[in-house]
Parts: sequence; structure tokens; C-alpha cells
Amino acid sequence: MNTENESIIEKENVKLNRYFYLIDDTISIEYFVFQPEKTNKVGLFYMGNSSNIFDFADNLFRLSSQTKSKIYVINYRGYGKSKGTPSFSTQFSDNSLITKEIIQKQNKLDFVIGFSLGSVFASTQQQKTKRML
Repeated sequence: MNTENESIIEKENVKLNRYFYLIDDTISIEYFVFQPEKTNKVGLFYMGNSSNIFDFADNLFRLSSQTKSKIYVINYRGYGKSKGTPSFSTQFSDNSLITKEIIQKQNKLDFVIGFSLGSVFASTQQQKTKRML
């Protein structure tokens, strides 16, 4: 799943790391993981299409710390350091691939939330996730 690993910052006993998921030879999706010292839950947060990780970082640090949740945040194609051309349809397929990978790696996914356009992906993915678990 990871082709690079970069530790960005630590706050409230939660580490924020950046990774990349390879879709194919030309497309890689940037994603972030908020990792508390001890983890009880695993969650996924979809940003809005004009958002960046730092728009939500303070709230996600707090949520991760208070709930002991490992939280994954996906950047869409063409946003941040993700490579590829943004497309509404590819966002659904990319999200499904990455969600399946998270579930395989973590053996669970306790919650899926989103902001703005991300709420569309979150509600759709939540329904698919129920069938995956």
C-alpha cells in the first residue's frame, strides 16, 4: 500500500504520517494517517474537493486522541501530491480500492465520515463497507 512514508508532525500524542497508494504506474494517491499511541478504532475521513489536510488537522488530531482512533484521510487524484486527473467517477473507484486495502490491513473499519463532497463518498463507502466486513 505504501510507496513512501513521511512523518509530518506529532501533536496530542498523535502522529501524522503521509503515504502513497499506487493505483497504476502513473497514478498514486496521497493519504494521511493520524496514529495515536494506542488504537481502539479505525476510521476514514474524506475531505472536500477544494480542501487540504491542514484545514482539518486540528480537529482530526483531537478526534484521534480523544477516541483513540487511527484515522485515514485520502487526497483525491490531482489534489495535494496525488498524481492523476481529478474525476468524480474515478474518485469512487479509488476510494473503494483504498478502503478495501485499509480493511485488509486493519481487519476493521469502525467509521467513515466526510466533509462537503467527501460526505457523498463517505455515505456511499459506508454502505459498501458494511458488505465488505
